[in-house]
Amino acid sequence: MKYVKWMYLMMVAMMFSNLISVYFFDDSYSAIFSWVMLTLFFFGSMFFINAKHFIMKK
Repeated sequence: MKYVKWMYLMMVAMMFSNLISVYFFDDSYSAIFSWVMLTLFFFGSMFFINAKHFIMKK
């Protein structure tokens, strides 16, 4: 269950970084925030794979 919580946290962080990029910085740093979201998506995918592997083991 802890992996699913981390995956959800990564998704929330992705949406929060998008919110910061659009509303606070007026898309001035959109390329940097795109890389941040890509990295967060990668980590979220890793947590999803770990959760799937952990659930399948049980």
